Amino acid sequence: MIFVKYLLCLHILLKVMKKQLSLFFSKSQIALQLLFWFLMVSILAIGILMYIAITNINQTVTHELQNNLTAIATRQSEQIKQYINDKEMLVEELASFSDVAVILDKYTKIAAKNPQKLYQFIQKDTTSLRDMQYYKRTFRLEEIFLLNAKGDVVFASNDKPELGLNVKNEDWIKKTQLAKTFDRSIIYLQTQISDFTTYGALDRVTAFISTPIYINKKLIGVLIAQIDNFEIEKIVNDYTGLGQTGESKIVAWLDSQMIFVTKMRHTNDLFVKKDVYKNNKNHPGLLALNGKNDFGFAKDYRGVEVIAYWRYLPALRSGIVVKIDKQEAFLPIYKLQNLLIGFSLLVLVFVIIISILVAGRFSKPIISLTKTAKKLSEGDLAQRANITEKNEIGDLANTFNKMAESIEKQQKELQDYNANLEETVESRTYELKESNEELLQLNEEMQVMLDQLSEQKEEIEHKNTEILSSIHYAKRIQTAMLPTKEDVERLLPSSFIFFHPRDIVSGDFYLVTECENKIFFAAVDCTGHGVPGAFMSMIGNELLNEIIHLKKIVTTDAILYELHHDLIRLLRQTDSENKDGMDIVICAWDKKNNVVEFSGAYNPILYVQNGLLYEIKGTKQPIGGWNPKLLNRHYEKHTIEITSDTMFYLLSDGYQDQFGGERGRKYMIKQLKEVFLNINHLSMEEQQKILALNFFEWLGREKQIDDVLLMGVRIDKV
Repeated sequence: MIFVKYLLCLHILLKVMKKQLSLFFSKSQIALQLLFWFLMVSILAIGILMYIAITNINQTVTHELQNNLTAIATRQSEQIKQYINDKEMLVEELASFSDVAVILDKYTKIAAKNPQKLYQFIQKDTTSLRDMQYYKRTFRLEEIFLLNAKGDVVFASNDKPELGLNVKNEDWIKKTQLAKTFDRSIIYLQTQISDFTTYGALDRVTAFISTPIYINKKLIGVLIAQIDNFEIEKIVNDYTGLGQTGESKIVAWLDSQMIFVTKMRHTNDLFVKKDVYKNNKNHPGLLALNGKNDFGFAKDYRGVEVIAYWRYLPALRSGIVVKIDKQEAFLPIYKLQNLLIGFSLLVLVFVIIISILVAGRFSKPIISLTKTAKKLSEGDLAQRANITEKNEIGDLANTFNKMAESIEKQQKELQDYNANLEETVESRTYELKESNEELLQLNEEMQVMLDQLSEQKEEIEHKNTEILSSIHYAKRIQTAMLPTKEDVERLLPSSFIFFHPRDIVSGDFYLVTECENKIFFAAVDCTGHGVPGAFMSMIGNELLNEIIHLKKIVTTDAILYELHHDLIRLLRQTDSENKDGMDIVICAWDKKNNVVEFSGAYNPILYVQNGLLYEIKGTKQPIGGWNPKLLNRHYEKHTIEITSDTMFYLLSDGYQDQFGGERGRKYMIKQLKEVFLNINHLSMEEQQKILALNFFEWLGREKQIDDVLLMGVRIDKV
């Protein structure tokens, strides 16, 4: 294609100069030959250079496009996966609320007696309907369904035709993803996410998340939340790095038909017509849905040739395709081609002009000599060439009487000139060859570097997957070390725990145990969060249980003193630079005398008694961290008499330090105290629900900065 353009432009140039060239060529064959060879050498040299440059640049641009599209697809895939995981956690949190289970149980009984009046009863039950609508807005869900264990839809947050139907028996609904995700949750007793589907409005793609609901460890039904794809659209419609035509698309199967999960940049159609990929098994969307990860050229749904990267998303059973029009992607190369063609034409014009001048300078005296020699051959010996050049031709004119010697000399000089010309051409060709070899060597080195980068990227992704798997396994171990729900309910029947780690594993942990007729409960905040914090939390948990149950130390100040020295000894902080430690609130409830002992390292305890909120600050000395100036640390012990029903609150600093709200500021302990005063008279379940919803509303779209742990314990006057 480059040479076609090149020759076409040359043809136009020669056509324009046809008249001038014809006049020039008619005068001398020598001029024609000189011009011909100048042009041939120039065209050949310029053509070779253009081919080498365009080829190398084309390969480089292709590799850069592959790396760019791969990076965009990887980033967007991780963002979508994180969004789905966050939604699953929110749905599980919602299903744990006691009032949700109460609503499900209530409507299940009503549906069993008179299913025809279920809709009327829901419309009259404004409290339950308002609460569910509030949950839907707070957790940003499209729709909420409650189904009993038999599959009856007993509640829908909006007017829905599914209300009162059974997802196992009704023909039209049992084939939907709503019914399928219900079946999986009932079978596996776990949170499940459905395939993407066009449920309800045909121009919208959605998915369902379902999770079991229990009352007293008995399965009573399933909560199903319908999520929209607006957040996913926001992720994939970020066209950074994709120019004016590039786009990302999520594809999925729907009844053997490929659909777009998100709105496209160039069309609003969700479905891809079968004839688009029926005869094209290498369609990027099909390859991604079949588990292929690759890069290449293809035609998209518009029939436009694109360069694309596609990969399979196993967590969503769908695929992602990132592409950009080939015309735009290779626009720099096309511009470079045009620039090279223009430059080549300028060089050719310059060569033609120089050739004409040089050939004219040589041909003019020769023509004059030819005419003189012809007249001399005709016998006009008086003829002389009127030549004034100070060169060999001038000498020939001055020594015309020595015709034979002059002709022999002129012939020899002309041969020498041709030899020099050939040597110059060979030298230029050799230089071009060396330049070509250097360019090829540079291209090979760049290819090796790109291959190394690709291998390093794959190794990093593999190690990242292994690390995440290990951390998830560590979460199971950490969860197993915490007190079970049954133990907490047995020892502290009037209590709640709001525990929301920032990462998969947590640096916060809580303790509930009994020894020597005392019930101990504590909230502990270890140094750091994530994996380092989790290690510290497991160490702290083990040391506390050992101090209480093995060493039989049952006073709170002595427990903290022993915990401090055990941690220094275990981490060898006297011999190293390790400064890790923990802040703690620990209480011991003496049930016999109905008093509560409290000691704290930095963290305070808050409690409400007789309608007033009290705060007792902890000792301003942490647990752990070697300091020779504080060899004998003393932790204060406070005794709180239960003169009336008392509500205790133990917490780490994650809740009040969280940024959020309309101005992106910290929540602060002052605001949290006001909440405690307003809710302390409510049941444990209601207090936990209010504190959880309050935290998530404050968090909004901000990132959680620390682990959150908040315990509430009510002790009644005996």
